[in-house]
Amino acid sequence: MNKQNRTSSLAARLLAITIGALIGVTIMYSVQGEFNWSVFLGFVGGALLLGGISAVVARKKRHA
Repeated sequence: MNKQNRTSSLAARLLAITIGALIGVTIMYSVQGEFNWSVFLGFVGGALLLGGISAVVARKKRHA
């Protein structure tokens, strides 16, 4: 897989996570009537974790 495909794949994953989180927060808000911070913070944590892992893998491949 070349670098362009890897970058677009990562962007697609992060976009899918963002859309899923927004849908989840919207559903929880409509059901409970209040903003659920746990869903939002879970999304932020997952996105940061995925981005960090991807950055480490890309850096290791560049130096190898």
